[in-house]
Amino acid sequence: MDPVELFTPEFKRDPFPTYRILRDHHPVYRDPRTGAWLLSRFEDVYATLADHEAFSSEDTRRADSRLGPRRSARVLVGQDQPGHTRIRRLVNRPFARGGIEKLQPELDALAGELLDAIPEQPVDLVPVLAIPLPVMVIARVLGVAPEDYQRFKAWSDSVIATDAPAEATSAAVREMHAHFREVAARRLEEPRDDLISVLVHEQPEGEPLSEEELLDICQVVLVSGNQTTTALIGNVLNVLVDRPDLWARLRDDRSLVDAATEEGLRFDSPLQLLWRRAVRDVEVRGVTIPEGSTVAVIYGSANRDEREFPEPDAFLLDRELGSHLAFGHGIHYCLGAPLARAELRAVLNGLLDRYATLERAGPAERLQSPGFTLRGFGRLPIRFSP
Repeated sequence: MDPVELFTPEFKRDPFPTYRILRDHHPVYRDPRTGAWLLSRFEDVYATLADHEAFSSEDTRRADSRLGPRRSARVLVGQDQPGHTRIRRLVNRPFARGGIEKLQPELDALAGELLDAIPEQPVDLVPVLAIPLPVMVIARVLGVAPEDYQRFKAWSDSVIATDAPAEATSAAVREMHAHFREVAARRLEEPRDDLISVLVHEQPEGEPLSEEELLDICQVVLVSGNQTTTALIGNVLNVLVDRPDLWARLRDDRSLVDAATEEGLRFDSPLQLLWRRAVRDVEVRGVTIPEGSTVAVIYGSANRDEREFPEPDAFLLDRELGSHLAFGHGIHYCLGAPLARAELRAVLNGLLDRYATLERAGPAERLQSPGFTLRGFGRLPIRFSP
């Protein structure tokens, strides 16, 4: 079997032709350079995410960091039952749908402030909108100062970087944890309506969180809560800038904003893959994945699987979406899914309120990273017409 090339610049710009080759010819594929097993069809990704007994989220270290961050988080994302449920029930409260609905006016106002502050056009929307909005929002949820968003962004970038020196990553984590430790100490004395207050005062199942658990939760929420939403905003706007017909339909019928959000998540998923470890020998499509193997479940491919989605390479507002996998599935379904949707809704409505058209003002640049776990933009120049 000829190897499928996963690390070329061409693949990173457009992985979808390669995903189709995998789905059609090698749906259970062992990459010879990394040793990871790649699952690319919707049915297999869905089943793997649901099978927590055969596929573990813990200890998913990879031999080759080109595939993504060096290790999974120790809580939530990289945690199995029963520890996962204990933490999840506690952290879920600020992200529940009812709470996000109450937060929507604040998100709309913040997106509006950022848009109104754009100094001139054309503008690269990544640094003025796609980055600050998610970082400031997740800072608000945690209970740390939103105006420090540039520092929080720098920490997040260091944590997920696959090519950064280990010393730099460790230094960023130490700074981040020191900051969270200080805030937690203040919330212990003066609780507020934020996640850190919940973490220091609640005792899940009668047992308080350890300091390590508290700091890890804060790190996971900060990093996950801004990186993927930044990518989502850029990915959706990158489609709409080339589709004036869709922009006009959204301006005429705002009820389609939610459909654009869901189709954007499916069409160009910000999180392209996650990792599992085979707890035992597992057979998938007649192929045995040995016990202990690292398994990559490729969301980005599953969401373009023509066996599940007719015309998968087309962005269709009228698509009947059953269940895309952009936010995963099973017990590890993305905690921040309602918040990410609400932030994109705020961005799209804010832009639709202000601008009749949008067009490209220069070449867009994909995120530059050795891995391909996160798919988004580092630069997205756009010009608007009021």
